[in-house]
Amino acid sequence: MAANSVVRVTDLNFSSIKSSLRDYLSSQSEFNDYDFESSTLSMLLDIMAYNTYHTSFYTNMVGNEMFLDSAQLRNNIVSRAKMLGYTPRSFQGSEATLQLTVTAVDTPARITIAKDTAFTSTIDNKSYKFVVPQLTYIDDNNGVYSANVAVIQGEPLTHRFTVSTSSPIRYVIPNPKVDIRSLSVQVQESSANSTTSSYQVASDLSAVVANTKMFFVQENEDSQYELIFGDGVFGKALKNGNIVIASYRINEGTLTNGANNFTATGRVGGYSTFSISTSSAASGGANQESLTSIKYNAPRAFESQGRLVTKADYKTVILNENGDIQAVSVWGGEDNKPPIYGRIYVSMKPTDGNIAADQIKDRIKSSLITRNMLSIEPVFVDATFLYVVPTVNVRYNPNNTSESAAAIADKIATKIIAYETDSLTNFDSKFYLSKFTKSIDDADTSIVGTLADILYQKRFTPVTTAATAYNLAFNNAISNPHSGHLYAISTSSFTTGSKTAYYDDDGKGNIRSYFIQNNSRTYISTTAGTIDYATGLVQLDNQLITAYSGSEVKVNMVPLESNVFTVRNQLLLIADVVINVIDDNTGKVSATLKDINTSGQTAALLQSQTGSIIY
Repeated sequence: MAANSVVRVTDLNFSSIKSSLRDYLSSQSEFNDYDFESSTLSMLLDIMAYNTYHTSFYTNMVGNEMFLDSAQLRNNIVSRAKMLGYTPRSFQGSEATLQLTVTAVDTPARITIAKDTAFTSTIDNKSYKFVVPQLTYIDDNNGVYSANVAVIQGEPLTHRFTVSTSSPIRYVIPNPKVDIRSLSVQVQESSANSTTSSYQVASDLSAVVANTKMFFVQENEDSQYELIFGDGVFGKALKNGNIVIASYRINEGTLTNGANNFTATGRVGGYSTFSISTSSAASGGANQESLTSIKYNAPRAFESQGRLVTKADYKTVILNENGDIQAVSVWGGEDNKPPIYGRIYVSMKPTDGNIAADQIKDRIKSSLITRNMLSIEPVFVDATFLYVVPTVNVRYNPNNTSESAAAIADKIATKIIAYETDSLTNFDSKFYLSKFTKSIDDADTSIVGTLADILYQKRFTPVTTAATAYNLAFNNAISNPHSGHLYAISTSSFTTGSKTAYYDDDGKGNIRSYFIQNNSRTYISTTAGTIDYATGLVQLDNQLITAYSGSEVKVNMVPLESNVFTVRNQLLLIADVVINVIDDNTGKVSATLKDINTSGQTAALLQSQTGSIIY
């Protein structure tokens, strides 16, 4: 019996395959006296091994492409998603709100702004077209015609298909940058009969019968969108000679986010005298859905079936249908503080920035209401921000690097920015001090150790004209060193009365306001508010702050633990970083870097947190 009577198939690389073939052949009596290292036989074995390897590799790739989680090619991923009833998101045009003021000497009752009225905005010396997406009116207000009007980026186009039952065609929209949200379809009877009927995209399959005027949208193998009509049993079938009229907008996705200067390309509502100001800059533009996103969303869309019952359903539907939304946090009214029953709370982080614009929230809310349970009211809540303020002391050995201390500080800053981007900025984020310092240690081989002290920080924009209460929810325990109290709270400066003041605490749950006189603290009030060290809730009672430094008042807390967690609508960011690079040989600071360009440092995140807030 031959010692090796089978070819090993577990090792799929060229060398292993060749060795297995050689061992197999040499074990056979017919070939036991062959010299398998000779040039001729070695070449034959090479050919056999290469062929086997290529076949095995191809078969493995084919197998991978059969499954959604392992497929790599877009057309295969889209095909697998199609089996789950999922259509990948298209390009989406950014939306802006314009304040239009029209001078109308004829004083009509209202001014009609036609659909597709065009405006332009220039970004990086390139002009982009924005249009009014639907018929809009500006009503007379004592002779003044002024209103906020929504515009969306895109170029309106129309494509016509003539139906031929003898030579069927595919109804493909010939541009991959179509915004399928803008798609409208009409079917004309024929070239000789101009009667048209509106067809709607199928949403509720249970309501589809033989004569339902509906169509489906799917992405095809060329990353273009294709219309699928009924067959006479499941939806109304098209007839020979019908003309399909597809109207839509093509757009530039994320390229137009931030557009804030607009001009009209012609008359507005038939009038040539008007003014335009920007109420809200363009936001919400998104590119075609990525492969990673399709893999994540398709199974969850199939699970939710388009319904809105559970918290997961809301999250899934919002992410599936809105490419301009990066993250969603959803919680029931029973989980709110205070509990408010009969509501579902939604907080969103857009792909561009951290606060969703009002027009985005209005659009999504309108979509949710059509599928929402009648007894539940969706309520949108803006994200609030909890900042981690680190002071980083890094020791390095200058003998192990040619880099300067300042260059090493720049490398550390890059690592901190990357840590914020990769590990934070989304809902349910967690800051772990050990992982944070580990990322810094990896910045340069000369770094021998890192220590970091962190603070929590919340911010608020005071009302400077009236005494106002402020609630700041840290949602993390605060250190309370009663013995030899070191103050758990510190703040940036503000003006109250005629004094430049600050806040601290007495270690017993009371917040105090003070000013500095003769290098000591003189207290203005010892009952300015309260602090719950266990829950991290800070309440400032009716404070009259007439001025303040910077763009808001910053409130810092010493954490009880070095790890920071978020809840509900909180986003976690890094701000006010201080980096000290210390020579390990001398123990002296060789370089200091402050206020690096983290999202928490540079983004416009200001929001009022006055009165009673959701937290």
